[in-house]
Amino acid sequence: MAELFVLPDSLLGPVALRAVALLVVYQIAVVAYRLWFHPLSGFPGPKYFASSNIPFRYRSHIQGRFFKTVEQLHVKYGPVVRIAPNALAVDGVYAWESIYTHKSGVPEWSKVTGHFFPGDHMVLINAPLETHRRQRRAIAPAFSNLALHEQETRIINQIRVLLRALTESGTGEGVDILKWFYLLTMDTVSELIFSDSFNSLKDKRQQEYMLGFFESTQGLQLGSFLSAFPLLNWLLPVAYMADIGGLRSSRKYGLFIESKAKARIASGLQPGQGRDFISYMKQHQDRPSSDDAAESGTSTAKGMSDVEISLNSLILATSGSDATTTTMCGVLYHLAQGLGARARTAVVHEIRRTFANEEEISLDSTTATSLPFLNACLEETMRLYPSTPEQPPRVSPGAVVGDRFIPRGTRVYTFQWSTNRNPANFNDAHEFHPERFLPKSHHLYDSRFQDDQLWLVKPFSHGPRDCVGRNLAYAIMRLTLAHFLYRFDYELLDASDDWIAKQTVKFAWTKSPLRIRLKLRAGSHTSHDACMYREPTLKPRPPQERPHRPLRVLCLGLPRTGTTTLAAALRILGLQDVHQGSTMPWKDFDFFDHAADASFTDLPSYNGKCGLTREEWDTLYAPCEAVAEPAGLFAQQLLRVYPEAKVINTIRPYEVWAASFDAAILRPLFPPLVPVFLLRFVERFLPHRVWSAIHKTVSGKFGAQDYKGIKTRLRAVYDEHQSMLKNSVPAEKLLDFDVQEGWGPLCQFLGAPIPDAEFPRANDRREMHFKRQREVWRNTKTVLEKSIRGILLLTSAGVALWAVSRSSSKVIVLNA
Repeated sequence: MAELFVLPDSLLGPVALRAVALLVVYQIAVVAYRLWFHPLSGFPGPKYFASSNIPFRYRSHIQGRFFKTVEQLHVKYGPVVRIAPNALAVDGVYAWESIYTHKSGVPEWSKVTGHFFPGDHMVLINAPLETHRRQRRAIAPAFSNLALHEQETRIINQIRVLLRALTESGTGEGVDILKWFYLLTMDTVSELIFSDSFNSLKDKRQQEYMLGFFESTQGLQLGSFLSAFPLLNWLLPVAYMADIGGLRSSRKYGLFIESKAKARIASGLQPGQGRDFISYMKQHQDRPSSDDAAESGTSTAKGMSDVEISLNSLILATSGSDATTTTMCGVLYHLAQGLGARARTAVVHEIRRTFANEEEISLDSTTATSLPFLNACLEETMRLYPSTPEQPPRVSPGAVVGDRFIPRGTRVYTFQWSTNRNPANFNDAHEFHPERFLPKSHHLYDSRFQDDQLWLVKPFSHGPRDCVGRNLAYAIMRLTLAHFLYRFDYELLDASDDWIAKQTVKFAWTKSPLRIRLKLRAGSHTSHDACMYREPTLKPRPPQERPHRPLRVLCLGLPRTGTTTLAAALRILGLQDVHQGSTMPWKDFDFFDHAADASFTDLPSYNGKCGLTREEWDTLYAPCEAVAEPAGLFAQQLLRVYPEAKVINTIRPYEVWAASFDAAILRPLFPPLVPVFLLRFVERFLPHRVWSAIHKTVSGKFGAQDYKGIKTRLRAVYDEHQSMLKNSVPAEKLLDFDVQEGWGPLCQFLGAPIPDAEFPRANDRREMHFKRQREVWRNTKTVLEKSIRGILLLTSAGVALWAVSRSSSKVIVLNA
C-alpha cells in the first residue's frame, strides 16, 4: 500500500520545474504590475527600485548608505522619487508643509507601527495620533523653559565633571571626544529622567558598559530588515543568539533602562522644583483598572501607564544622548576643517569675549541672542550633518503633495541629508558656512546666502510631532560647547580627517572615534574643579550694560486673554526681549509694586504721583521691543509714555475670561483662611515683594481691595478697558486680536511675513502653578532663615527669665 504514495522519479523533475517556472512567471507578473500598473507607476525613479523592496532595504538597512543614494536621486529625478514598489522619497520643499504640518479637517499622515521595534506604538515617537497627544501633554512640561531652569544646576554639574576629566586626560596623546560627549549626555539625561545618573563619567567600568550599548543600535536596523521579508523571519532568533549586528546587546540595553524606570516608578512622585521626567509622566497617571491592562500597556485618557513610561524612558535616554552627541561632535569636526577655520576663530572669540570666567556660563547667557555665532555653528552643523538624516516613514491618507496625488497607503520618506545639501535650496550647499544663519545685522553675515531656504532646515522634525526635547537639546549643546571652547584649544588628529565621510546610517549614525588633542588655553579659569563632584552654586553674572531698543509693540490685553501666547508668537517673529509676566525675573515685581503706588489712587499706599515717567519705565523696558502683561494693567500710562508703539489688545469672550481670571489670579491672590495682614507680615522677610505687587496692580486696576469687591467689578472694568483702548488708540495702530485667529491678522498688522513655525498655543497656568510652588518654598526657607535668630534670642531670654525666677523663688523660701 505504501508504494501507492511514492511518486515515480520521472515525475519529480517535471513537477519541480513546473513549480519553479510558475514562481518565475509570478515574479515577472509582479514586477510588470509594479512597473506599469501600480498606482505609483507614474512617479519617476530607477526601475530596479520600483520592481522590488530588496534594493532599498539592502542599501538602507544593511549598507546604511541609502541617504547618499537618495541625494543623487533627487538631483536626477526631482523632489518626488519612487524608491520602492510602495514608497516615495519626498524632498523637504514639499514634505515639511504638506506631510508634517497638521491641517484642520485633513487626516494625519500616520506613522508606521513597528518601524523601530515591536511595541513602538506605545512610545511618543511612533504612537498613533490620540496616544501621541496624550503622552505629549504629560511629558511636554518637563521641557519648558521653567523646568529647564530648575534643572540647570544638574546639567552644569555634569559638564564640569566632563571638563575635569578632559583636563586630566586630554592634553597628551589625545582623546576620543565622541566617547566623552556620549558619557556626558548619558549621565545628564539619566539624571534628568530618573534622578539617578549613570555616573559613567566617573566610573571606568560603567564607561565600557554604557558605550557598548550605543554600538548596538544597528541591531535594530538588522531586525527591521529581517522582519520586512517573511522568508527571512526565521533568521531573527539566530541573529539574536549570535548577537549579529548587536541585536542581543540592544535588547540588553532596553532591559537595563526598563529596570531603572521600574525602580524609579516605584519610588513615587517628586514634589517641588527640579522634578525628573518620570515625575511629569506619572503626574496625571490613573492606574489601569486591571492587571491585564497594566501588562498590556493600556492607559487612561489622562496619564501614561507604567509600561508606556518605561518605553518612553528608553527612547528619551537613547535619542536624547545620541542626537546631542552627534551634533556637538559635528560642530568640533567642522570647525577643525579648512573651511571652518574662520568660523572657529569667530566662535571662540565670541565666547571668550562674552565671559570673564566659566561661572558666568549659564542657560540665560548662552541663548541664540547672546551667542549668535555659536548658535549659527550649531544650525549649520545640523544642516550638513543632521542627527536624523532620514525621517521615519509616514503613510499617505490619500493627499496631494506638490502637484501630485499620492495614493492612500503609500509610505513616504523625507531625507534631511538630501534636502539640506540640495544646491537648489542652498548656496555652496556642501560647504560649512555658519554665516548663512546669522542675523543680517551681524557684522559677519554674508549676503551670498540671502536667498538660502533656511526654513527647510528642520533638525528636530516639524509640526505637532516634532521633537519634544528640542529645548533641552539646545541647552545641553550650547552650555557644553561654550564651556569646552572657553577652556580648551584643540586640533583634530589625522585619523579623524574623513570622520563624517566614513559613516553610515542605521537608524542613527554609526560613528567611529573622533580623536582630538586638547590644549588648556592660557588664563582659563578652573578653580571650581576642586569641588567638581559637589552640586555647584551658580554665581550670578556681574551687571552688564543693557541694550536700548525702541519699544515697537504694546500688548495691552488684560491678564488671561492670551497674552502669554501672544508673547511667544512675537518671539517667533523675531522681536527681541519680549517682557511678559510668567517669564520675568522676580526682581521685576519690585518695580511693579513701586509703579502701582505711583499709579492707582484707590490704593492706601498711593504716593500722590500721576504715574511713572518714560525714563522710569525705561529702567525696566529699555531692552524690550515688545511688552505684555502686566502691562495691560497700566495701559493708559503706557499709551502716554510710548505713543509711537503699535498696540495689540488680546481679547476673549467675557465669560471665558472671567472664569480663567478668577481661577488663575484671584483665588491664588486671596487664599481662603489666610488673612491679608499675615501675608503682608511674612513678605517683610522676603527679598522681593511678589504678592504685594500682584495685589496692588490687580486691586488698583479693579478699584477694590478684596476678593468679593474685585469679583463684582470684573464686568465693568473689562468693558471700560476695551472702550478706553478703542477711544485712545488710532484705528491703524490698534489690533483687537483673538489668539485663535493665528498668524494671519498678527503678521498683517505688524507687516511681518508669516513664519514657518506653527502658531504657539501657550497656557501658562501650569507653569504659574509650578513657579508659585517654587516661590512658596523659597520664601518659606527665607523667612525661617531670617527669623531663626529672633526665635533663638526669644527662647534664650525665656529660659533665662525662667531660671532667674526659679532662683529667686528658692532664695525667698530659704530666707523664710
